[in-house]
Order: sequence, then C-alpha cells, then structure tokens
Amino acid sequence: MWLWGTGMACIAGAIVLFLIGGAVYYQLKLKQRKKGWTREEFVAEFRRLDIPEPVSGAVYDYFRRYSVLGSYRVSPDDSLEEVYAASHDEIDDAALQICQQLGLELPPESVLRRWPTPLQTVRDMVLWLNWVRAHRAGDRQT
Repeated sequence: MWLWGTGMACIAGAIVLFLIGGAVYYQLKLKQRKKGWTREEFVAEFRRLDIPEPVSGAVYDYFRRYSVLGSYRVSPDDSLEEVYAASHDEIDDAALQICQQLGLELPPESVLRRWPTPLQTVRDMVLWLNWVRAHRAGDRQT
C-alpha cells in the first residue's frame, strides 16, 4: 500500500510540475512577442473609428488578464489563436463573456450570420463587439 501511495504522489507531482512548466512557458511566450500597446493607445485607436471606450477597453482588459506580467500590453493585431492559444470555441466563449460584461444582448442568429469574417485578431473582436452593439436585439439597423 505504501508503494502505491508513493507512486501516486510521484505521478501527481509530475503532473503539477508539467502544469507549472506549461504556465511558465506560456508567460515567457507572451513576454517575447512584439510590443503591445498601452490601454490608452488601444482605446484611442478605436475611438478614431467611433468605437466607444467601454467596448475597446473591455476587450483590452479581457486579453490583458492572460498575462501575470505587469508590463504586458495587448496589441490590436494579436492573433487570438497564436498569441492567446484560443480555439474556435474559446474565442466564442470570450466574445460571449465580453458581451455579458458590456451588457450586450446578442442579436438574432439571422443577424449574426451577416458578420463577414471569423474573429482572428483582437482587432476583429473589438470590431465585432461594436457591430453587435449596433445590431443588438430591439435595434433593427442593418
């Protein structure tokens, strides 16, 4: 029984080390990518497109939390797949979470299908959320 318990402890320890190693690797990967933007620069970029600060700021804050590094900055051109290792489902989940944070109700599926491109970058996420804001339920703009 003692050997079994020791073996399980070794396996659990190996799993924990693997998870810690993966987390450290991910943080180092984020640190090595090209320089991002300050939140103010990011918001100003989208303000030029008449996208309100709550929308662009919520996206910046959402992706900023991926890093534990205080100096980490988000770039509009960050790839959701490559920089944030997000799968299609995780991108959908992120979009829904940010919608909820903003209090945005998704428009009907028939309206959502009008969005022309998949969300591939942080910029796409901001533009999509602003589009959702303009096409929310009860607002029948096209």
